[in-house]
Amino acid sequence: MTKTTIAHVCKNCSNDFVGNFCNNCGQKDAHRITLSHVVHDVIHVFLHADKGIFPFMGNLLIAPGKLAFDYINGKRRMFNPFQYYILSVGLILFLMSKSSFYDELDTITNGSAQKIPGIMGKAMTDFNVFLRKNGNIITFLSMPLIALSSWLFFKKRKENYAEHFTMMILSMGQVCTVNAIFLLFTIFIKVPVSYSAGLSFVLVVLSLWMTYAQYYRLGIVRSFFKGLLVNILGYFFQVILFIVLLILYVVYLKTKAG
Repeated sequence: MTKTTIAHVCKNCSNDFVGNFCNNCGQKDAHRITLSHVVHDVIHVFLHADKGIFPFMGNLLIAPGKLAFDYINGKRRMFNPFQYYILSVGLILFLMSKSSFYDELDTITNGSAQKIPGIMGKAMTDFNVFLRKNGNIITFLSMPLIALSSWLFFKKRKENYAEHFTMMILSMGQVCTVNAIFLLFTIFIKVPVSYSAGLSFVLVVLSLWMTYAQYYRLGIVRSFFKGLLVNILGYFFQVILFIVLLILYVVYLKTKAG
């Protein structure tokens, strides 16, 4: 029996069909998400444009866990989650550049760096400049780390790391959407950086809470604490990454100076 004659059950509409595509809804035969699938979807972002972003956005705001469950389990006739996340991050960075966020952040970080003498102070100043100019890179680097944190806390479940990465893409997409709405107001109303940072932390916890409660059908208290711990561990991984990068840069400056 050839591949095109194998019978399938469509994971989007439950229709029985033969071939590569469902003859009822048109979805391609869905497979389990792997790292190669994630890489393919990321590349797909830059080569194709899909429809339905606004219905997707509405569903994402109220049901990130439901969308993650559907997508991971084969119901993928929706706006590409990876494409949405990259677009939302771009919007966030644009709105941050139009508000007073970066100016206040520079005042705080550069003031702290100037108090540190020698190469370490220069390294921190340069590192702050790099973070400002490459916010998109830093944001994207954080995704594998929070996905790792999520996978570690739910390691006994059936989902692999790539599926947790996909789950976090949807959860953080929700966070970016709410943050974008908040940043629209900060263009006209000055808000301290500490408030923005605090709001981001709270939004991530609440989004993870919703995602885990809807995806795993956990209780309110259990899903909340899972979301809180996943976020804290994710931040810990990010801090470790930044410290390592800073140390490597200090070593580079010392080598260059010597």
